[in-house]
Amino acid sequence: MVTILFHSTIFGPIHSCIGGIPEMIDNGENGITVEPGQNASANFAEAIEHVLNRNENIRMSANARQKVIECYSENVVAGKYIELYNMLLNGNNSFS
Repeated sequence: MVTILFHSTIFGPIHSCIGGIPEMIDNGENGITVEPGQNASANFAEAIEHVLNRNENIRMSANARQKVIECYSENVVAGKYIELYNMLLNGNNSFS
């Protein structure tokens, strides 16, 4: 999910504000989230205009790539799993 979302962010920074997406998108920095609901179409259109009129796609794509490297790269995720396994092996079952 993470890899697919950020690959799509590199080519199109506008995403619906559902599921885990808001946790990964820093609105206005590495993408734009649009609230679902009655005005979703109008909100998407407004977000598209914003990105196109301000040439934000390149900046947001660069920021999305940087976030992937810092938070979701293989090394980072593997390190988090190792940390979790070590915590469980040491009998510490409290998750932060």
